[in-house]
Amino acid sequence: MPWWANLAWCVAFVVLPRRVGIVLAGVAMVPRVLAVLSSIGTVWMLSGFGWLTVMAFYAMTLLWVVLLVLLWRGRGAALARWMVPLAALEGAGAVGALAGMVTGALLGAPRFESRAASTAAFAIGQVYFLLRTARTS
Repeated sequence: MPWWANLAWCVAFVVLPRRVGIVLAGVAMVPRVLAVLSSIGTVWMLSGFGWLTVMAFYAMTLLWVVLLVLLWRGRGAALARWMVPLAALEGAGAVGALAGMVTGALLGAPRFESRAASTAAFAIGQVYFLLRTARTS
């Protein structure tokens, strides 16, 4: 997903589950759905952890649509509880990439990749939001 879509999700996590956050997350779903549709034909080339991460991304895309509908109706805590492990699996690679970027900077090889940083922020924000939502029940 583009870096700006990840940052839009991060803003949505701050204002969710209020209606404005649900609308913002609905708009931010468009690049996520497009990413699924554009990559579904290449999944057969993946193996191992990469395949699991992409499958978690696909499942989370579908579950986010359902969760947004439930949040609009004032529910969603039960589904959020089930989404936490998938969110952690989906974001593990992004957080690992950010850790590699930070470690490289500490060892004297500074490089900044906005996509790695925004994806890791999204991954951490997603897990935090889902944990916070799951506790509301």
